[in-house]
Amino acid sequence: MLGHTKKEKERIAADSRKIDDELKYSFFILLLAVIHLFFSVFYYFFNLLPLIIYNIASCIFYLALYKLLLKQKKYFQIMNIILVEVAFFASSSTLLLGWDFGYMIYFLSLVPIVFYLLFTNPRFYGNLKLPLLYSVFICIIFILVKTVSFHTVPPYKDFFPDGVISFMYLFNSLLVFLFEAFFSLLFVFEILHMQSALKAQNIRLDTLASLDPLTKLFNRRSMEQHLNHTMEAARTAGTVFSVIIADIDDFKKINDTYGHDFGDKVLSNVSNILKSQMRDEDYVCRWGGEEFLLLIHANKEIAKTVGERIRSEIEKSIVTDSDNSVSVTMTFGVMGYIPGYSIDKLISLADENLYKGKQNGKNQVVA
Repeated sequence: MLGHTKKEKERIAADSRKIDDELKYSFFILLLAVIHLFFSVFYYFFNLLPLIIYNIASCIFYLALYKLLLKQKKYFQIMNIILVEVAFFASSSTLLLGWDFGYMIYFLSLVPIVFYLLFTNPRFYGNLKLPLLYSVFICIIFILVKTVSFHTVPPYKDFFPDGVISFMYLFNSLLVFLFEAFFSLLFVFEILHMQSALKAQNIRLDTLASLDPLTKLFNRRSMEQHLNHTMEAARTAGTVFSVIIADIDDFKKINDTYGHDFGDKVLSNVSNILKSQMRDEDYVCRWGGEEFLLLIHANKEIAKTVGERIRSEIEKSIVTDSDNSVSVTMTFGVMGYIPGYSIDKLISLADENLYKGKQNGKNQVVA
């Protein structure tokens, strides 16, 4: 299996994420704007002008952020701005109103949100240091605010009855819980989708690794696997199969006369015919150079018929480019499975039949 380089993983991550960044950040920004609007209305009933002004300003700020930076797709900058604003809001509200309002609980939601936003950003895919650094920063601010609150008296705490304070604590706790649950679900959802995309990409890369790059037929390594599986089935279940060695006649002369680019066209044309004439249960590979190996799940007589059909189609085909038009023929050597014989032995016997065909005039099937 082919491995992924870091750049390949970043590209796959970017291509495979199910949730669009603009949609995700739009929802987050507008939600914060609505929350600040709620707090501005809430403080209006208690006539706390500084808190009203701050929350209205924050609401307007998030709307401006939505209009400006979001359209420019500056998601990392947006994340940092949001973190700073939420940290400042939670800290200042705690110092002004007191710990019992529950504003510092917002700090608990920042850690999973940071991990989610950074781990789903292709720029920071697989980077664990950055979210950990942000988490340490959040923890330090939390401790500092807690320490300061021990030595200061909140100036606005007495503006609220105990029932309102309890309500605000429950309200903020509920918001934090919903934030954490929502972003955790998004995180899990994107990870599962990304794993699925990476699995599909690995399958695609494995498929590419099993193909010859020019002809798009199986390469020798992958054909050897099919041969070994087929041989094992023949030994254990008594199935039959045949191998065919096919070689383009006078291919060196074609290369020497018309050039290697034209020779590649000949190989591609022959490969296309081979693929089109193969049954679903059979396999064909580029064995090496201008030589091809066919694995036919049938006895030698049927394999010879398949070989003859392919030989006839190739003989009728013409390979052309802007300057040349050339007919191509192939010679085939066929060998059926013989109990007790190894794959190498069967291929060697098919190769001997191929040699006989070359010696006897080419463009024929010898079994």
